[in-house]
Amino acid sequence: MVIRAVAAVLALGAVSLTLTSCGGSGGNDDSNPTFQAYRRLWERARPQNYRYTFERSAFAPDTAIRKVVIEVRGRTTVSVTPVEAGAPIDRAAYAKYDTIDELFDLLDDAHRRGAQELLTEFDLVYGYPFQAFIDYSAQTTDEEDFFRVSDFKALP
Repeated sequence: MVIRAVAAVLALGAVSLTLTSCGGSGGNDDSNPTFQAYRRLWERARPQNYRYTFERSAFAPDTAIRKVVIEVRGRTTVSVTPVEAGAPIDRAAYAKYDTIDELFDLLDDAHRRGAQELLTEFDLVYGYPFQAFIDYSAQTTDEEDFFRVSDFKALP
């Protein structure tokens, strides 16, 4: 597999990382030192307790597409609350997005599966991915996945 990584510092304490996989059988992100550097930064800087707003856009049959506020205490998610009032959410649908560690795992999985395009932006202070676009196959429509993390806050 050929991997091209480009890191560029952006305004507001963020970094953009572009991974383009071309063919091959995948691999893991140990082959991408930039991704691993941000994961290590997160592991060192991770607050014990934190909250963030999560939104996802995907052509997927699951229900994890509503904008929610996620609160984590220790390494356990204690709440997933919809930003807008309305019908209750299916908390289980957010299981693979409900901690920053889960988001790193999602990106690592996309890379291992040989995603054709993986665009990620990372926070420079904590190292978490605050925005990602995954296109698993250039030949398949409507399997792309996008997420955004905003309003990240360390809690006491």
